[in-house]
Amino acid sequence: MYEQALLTHQEHNKQWGYQHFIQRRGELGPWSKHSYILKLLVDELEKSSSQRLDWLFWHDADVLLMNNHIPLEAFLPPPTEPWAHVNFLASNDLLGLNIGVFLIRVCEWSVYFLAAGLSYPYFRPEVRLRHDEQGPLNMLVTEKKFKNNTIHVPQSWFNPYQSSVHDADDDDDDDNDASIPPEWNWRLTYFEPGDLLVHFPGTKDTREQLMQEYIDRRAANWNLYKRPLNETRAYANITHFWQEDAKRESKRQLDYWRAYHIMYHDVGPGEAMITRNGIKETKSSMEGNSTQKEIDDAIRHYTAARIAPKRESYRKVWREMLLGTRPDKTYPF
Repeated sequence: MYEQALLTHQEHNKQWGYQHFIQRRGELGPWSKHSYILKLLVDELEKSSSQRLDWLFWHDADVLLMNNHIPLEAFLPPPTEPWAHVNFLASNDLLGLNIGVFLIRVCEWSVYFLAAGLSYPYFRPEVRLRHDEQGPLNMLVTEKKFKNNTIHVPQSWFNPYQSSVHDADDDDDDDNDASIPPEWNWRLTYFEPGDLLVHFPGTKDTREQLMQEYIDRRAANWNLYKRPLNETRAYANITHFWQEDAKRESKRQLDYWRAYHIMYHDVGPGEAMITRNGIKETKSSMEGNSTQKEIDDAIRHYTAARIAPKRESYRKVWREMLLGTRPDKTYPF
């Protein structure tokens, strides 16, 4: 299936003149990504400035190229100030930085950045890493040395997930939870026709089947997916992002991690327990006197009734953090 996925990139490469470097062996396990990109960076930097590549676009093996009409250059920062210093473009998902797909500039900074990520477990062994090779970069982009050269872009640009990725996650799915305050803009960005690609993280045993489904969709209705850039949802957003949102990078990250803490640490676990206990009590009180349909309907009603108070619990803690009456835990590390 990964070989089939690579085939979806070939027309895109041909249309826009991209070289495609493929890592087929990983001697360092999950850390092979860092070492491979480091090799490419050093190889390019040894060339003259007129011959070397400007950027590298990394994608994991579980990525299907769905719309070859979108050039990768469309997502790059404007080459002038205040964005000439940006060297790393990536997106957050529900668990923080995802490095399954990202853009990195060919420059000295990028070498130090990936080298720091690769060596992180050895120089910071006391730090408990999340998600292996992804964890160090998640932490490094919060440090001044690397933070100022990083921009988190909308996930929908070049890292949207397939729409059933949450089926393989935990039961407490906050990606589709209506109780999350809508002003947080906290939702997992799923693939939509016209997007550049679709990514399949967290799918475990169903990955091959899901990837085949998307390949079949693409083949059966090519015109739905193959759209010019100016007819995609990313088009208008790109200009607005660099004119407005990117200037608020620090605040956007503060808001992201504040919401993360509220949902996964401060409020979410307690609210999930309340809901589970309520469902258990509902079942217990109705068993033996009601049909399964009546029990299911009662549980749905109870769950729906929990949305508003759960949302208010989130907002209450958010307000307390902003007012300083509760510790404002910005980052999870």
